[in-house]
Amino acid sequence: MSNLNPENEFEKMLNEYNRKIDGLNSGEIVEGTIIKIKEDHLLVDVGTRCEGIVPKEEVLDKEGNIKFKEGDKILVEVISSGKTDFSPRLSHKNAMLKERMKKLRESFKKRKKVKGKVKEVVKGGLKIDMDGIEAFMPASQVDLKYTDSLDNFVGKELEFKIEKFNPKNIVVSRRVVLEEERERKEKEFWENLNVGNIVEGKIKQITKFGVFVDLGLHEGLVHISNISWDMVEDINSLFKIGDVIRAKVIDIDRKNKKIGLSIKDLKEDPWNNVEEKYKEGQIVKGKVVKLEKFGAFISLEEGIRALAPISELSWKKIKHPKEVIDVNDMVEGMIVNVDKENKRISISVKKITPHPFEEFLEKYKIGDIIEGEIKTIMPYGLFVKLDEGVEGLLHISELPFTGGKKLEELYKKGEKIEVKIIKVDKEGKKISLSSLKKEEEEKLMRDKKKKEEAEKAKELEEEKKYIASGSESFRSLGEIIPKDILEKFNKK
Repeated sequence: MSNLNPENEFEKMLNEYNRKIDGLNSGEIVEGTIIKIKEDHLLVDVGTRCEGIVPKEEVLDKEGNIKFKEGDKILVEVISSGKTDFSPRLSHKNAMLKERMKKLRESFKKRKKVKGKVKEVVKGGLKIDMDGIEAFMPASQVDLKYTDSLDNFVGKELEFKIEKFNPKNIVVSRRVVLEEERERKEKEFWENLNVGNIVEGKIKQITKFGVFVDLGLHEGLVHISNISWDMVEDINSLFKIGDVIRAKVIDIDRKNKKIGLSIKDLKEDPWNNVEEKYKEGQIVKGKVVKLEKFGAFISLEEGIRALAPISELSWKKIKHPKEVIDVNDMVEGMIVNVDKENKRISISVKKITPHPFEEFLEKYKIGDIIEGEIKTIMPYGLFVKLDEGVEGLLHISELPFTGGKKLEELYKKGEKIEVKIIKVDKEGKKISLSSLKKEEEEKLMRDKKKKEEAEKAKELEEEKKYIASGSESFRSLGEIIPKDILEKFNKK
C-alpha cells in the first residue's frame, strides 16, 4: 500500500507552481536554456510556468547570424515577470551589459586593465566604447606626454585603467597603463643589464667624442676610444645615424642611468699576442695612416700601428716624411723593436732597400773623377753630394790655397764642383775627396820648381864650360880668383 498522501502531493505541486509564478523579479539576472528559436524571438526556459521571450536581434553577431542554438545556456535579464505577463519578457542584451558593468566595477576596485575602442574625438579627449559601455578619456591621459594628434587614435583598440567609475560617467586613463608598463620594463631593464652583456641598438646621435646608441628605454655611449682598437680620426666615416650596431657593456651607472659601451671589446685586444705575431727582423707590410714631422704611422692590422721614424724612412736626409711617403700608401718595412707593455712597434723602411753608399761603390772607385754639389760648408771643409743619399768630405787640406779667406767666401751651397775620390771607408761609409783645382795647383807648383831647378843647373853648367875653356892668355884661376872664392865654387 502506497504511503503517498494525495492531498500532500497536490499541495506540493501547487506550491511549486506558485514559486514559478512569483520566483522572478524585474531586473533580475538569471541563466536560462534556449528551448526554441523562432522567426523573431527565442523561447527560453528560466524556471517559470511559461517560457520567457528574448528578441532575436539581441542574439545576432556582426554578420547577422544567431550566436546560439537550441539547448544552449543563455544569460538574460527579466524585463517583466510572470506576475505581469503570461510569458516573461527577457533581454540578453541588458544581461550582458550589466555583467560587463559588474566586471568593470570589479576592475575599477582591483585596478585591473580593461580594453576598449576609441569611438571618436570629443571636447577635451576621446570617447571610448568598451563593448557597449561608453567611457571618457581626457586628452592628458591618452599618452605619456600630452598630444594634440587625437585623431590618430580613432578606431584603435587600447588598454586603460578606470580612474572614475559611475554607470553614467566612467573615466579611463591610458597614460597610467603606459607609466606602469614603463616602470615594469625599466625595472626589468636594469635587472637584466650587466657588465659584459652584448647588446644591440640603433645609433641615435654622432658626436666628436662618440656615438649614442638607443637601447630601448635608455641610451648607451660608445666613446671614440672604444670604437676600434685602431685610432679613430673621423667617426662619421664609420657610422651614420640609424645604423644598427652590436656592442659590449663595459660600465653601468645605475644611479645616474648611464651606460658605457664598447664595440672594440667584441674582439680581443690584438696586443695580447703581439709578440707571437711580430718579431724583430720580420718584414711586414702595412698602410700609412698618419704622417708627423718625426715619422710615419703604419697600420699593420686593426689596433696595431707601427712607427717608422723619419730617420728610418729613407737613406737620404729628409725634412718631412711626405717627401718619400704619403697617407694611404702601402709600404714594407723591417721590425726593429716590439714593446708590448707600451704598445709600440718600430719599423725601418730603409733597411729593406739597398744602401745608396753600396750602390755608389758599384759605380765608382778610388781615383774616379765625379761632379758633385756642395751641400754643407764647414770651417774644416765641404760636404759634397755625389749621388742620392751619398756625400763625401772635401777637406780644407784638399782644397786650393784660400789666401786667408773663409770657405764661405769662396764657395756657395748648391755650387757644382769636380772632385776626385781619394779614400773610401766602407765600414764607416765615408768618402774622402780632393779638389781637381788643388791637384792642378800642386802640379803647376811642381812643374815650376822643376823648371827653376833645370834653369839653375843649366846656368851653372854654362859657367863651368866658360871658365874651363878660357883664353890661353889668361893666367890660371888661382892667379885671377882669390883662393877662398875658388874653393867655394869647386864645392858646388
